[in-house]
Amino acid sequence: MESGTSSTDFTLTDRTATLVADVINLQGLVTFDGLSSFAKSSIIDSVQVGGRNLIVRKTLTNGYPSQSTGAMMSTDSQFRTSDFIKLKGGEFFTICWRKDGGITEQWLGFFYYKSDKTYISCNDYKRTGNPVTITETSPDECGYIRIYWKYSIGGTIKLELGNKATDWTPAPEDVDSSISAVDTALANLCYDSNKTYINGGKIYTGTITATQIASKAITADKLNVTSLSAISANLGSVTAGSINIGSGKFIVTSAGALTATGATISGKITATEGIIGGKNISAKTETGASNKVESDAVKYYVQAGAFKNKDKAQELVDKLKKAGFDAIIKDA
Repeated sequence: MESGTSSTDFTLTDRTATLVADVINLQGLVTFDGLSSFAKSSIIDSVQVGGRNLIVRKTLTNGYPSQSTGAMMSTDSQFRTSDFIKLKGGEFFTICWRKDGGITEQWLGFFYYKSDKTYISCNDYKRTGNPVTITETSPDECGYIRIYWKYSIGGTIKLELGNKATDWTPAPEDVDSSISAVDTALANLCYDSNKTYINGGKIYTGTITATQIASKAITADKLNVTSLSAISANLGSVTAGSINIGSGKFIVTSAGALTATGATISGKITATEGIIGGKNISAKTETGASNKVESDAVKYYVQAGAFKNKDKAQELVDKLKKAGFDAIIKDA
């Protein structure tokens, strides 16, 4: 065996060399000659690559947890703590933190929790170097993990399954929210400046002018058209400021007033008051035209007299009206 300083080579010259250790850390370029097929496959099988970033930045919390309880104990905005991230017991995971703040010593910690989020333990580090890459195995009873780090120095951080760090990528949840925010911003720009943005099956624009539009659904703040024709559909409920059909023959205002000119209405009409055929109707009385209109509130009629002479009948009607009663003459 030949050894050397940090500036020289280190060479194993024995025909057979056995290394026994719980952990063997090899840094720099390591080359092997004459490896058996079994050794090669064992080395390849031992490499586990996750790739997906498990830290969702939009769910981060200011501060860091307590080492004794695992609960959040600080809201210091210089630090960030992840949400509870699912992690099975005995599972390899790797974290890679590329810092904007150079190689200065900074805090980084892992907090382990059971499947019911009961706190287990933590590993708190203060590491130098850039990037900082750490691979660990979760405790057997682990169900969740939380990561905290010195956020204020900037940079990127990635937590992934496996024992091999890969290039930083955002969590899919952060990508989805970024796309949604971009879509919203572009849509608002189109609405305000009358530009058009097409994303898949969606069109965002201020105004569409067309002879025909075929669509399963149209969502708009306002539809301004000269006419809508050839519609065969179940419209469900219609919400509108007013409805005008037949050039003013049938109108319903937003206040609920109904005008139906020349309409033939059959069936029962229920109302507390109104005018029908020139007769004013309230819940108890009817005045105006001589047409007979019955109200749901009227239950009984009283006959005041019977006469052979119509003049005598009219005298009684006049007396009753003067006394405040409604009265009419009805032919026998």
